[in-house]
Amino acid sequence: MSLNEHPCEVPPTLVEAGGKGLRIGIVTVWQWICRQDNYGSLLQAYALQKTLQRLGHRPEVIRLASAREERRRAWSPPTPYLRLRMWLAVGRKRRSYRVRLRRALHPRGFMRFAREHLALSEWNAAGETLPPGAWGRYDALVAGSDQIWLDPEPWYFLAGEGPCRRVAYAASRPWETPSEAFTRAFRAWAPGLSAISVREEEGVACCAALGRRPAWVADPTLLLTEAQWRAFAGEAPRRRVAYFVREFPAAVRRLLAARAERLG
Repeated sequence: MSLNEHPCEVPPTLVEAGGKGLRIGIVTVWQWICRQDNYGSLLQAYALQKTLQRLGHRPEVIRLASAREERRRAWSPPTPYLRLRMWLAVGRKRRSYRVRLRRALHPRGFMRFAREHLALSEWNAAGETLPPGAWGRYDALVAGSDQIWLDPEPWYFLAGEGPCRRVAYAASRPWETPSEAFTRAFRAWAPGLSAISVREEEGVACCAALGRRPAWVADPTLLLTEAQWRAFAGEAPRRRVAYFVREFPAAVRRLLAARAERLG
């Protein structure tokens, strides 16, 4: 499905942002790309950036993470060390070491993809240490998408100094049970947004009840057509890859196994 055919198109605020060639900062959950192998976070940022580039703008993904977090993601301890720490740990720490061991055994190149295919900001800072006037570097800001309002922090609502236009695009979170913290954050910072859209239909009613009725749009990955994704991916080499799906429900595991078999 093409961008123009999609029932939830890019908001006019992004298309008619007061001129071409605007410098646009994309705020997403960069820590998930730094610390986790999250396909959704990475691909939605790529698709949104490509779409803004096609509209004639100059977007870049803002690296909202500390230098320490980025260094930790780039370096992995030797696997014997991780095995030992995993077996010595208990509870949540053991699970954390198990995840780190799996990543070391099966590297997937997420950060390499980000560096090669995303335009990244030259500067980085953790959200809570954003320098004053950081938003003033940009003509416009876009926040989205993947669960960006799960943690209702001010930087994910683009709160801060600067005259730039601010848009929440395909914002997402668990809408069924909005927390008190999210309610306070939305009422405090949503008025500063020029336009709001959400990824899930439930988000429309939730935000409307809090004072702003958003547009309902699809996940940003659908901003690119199937043909565009296939052209970008090329002919991927077939190889055996280990994926860990043990924690998924049995029905989901069966669906994934059937899909993998069809794909060969």
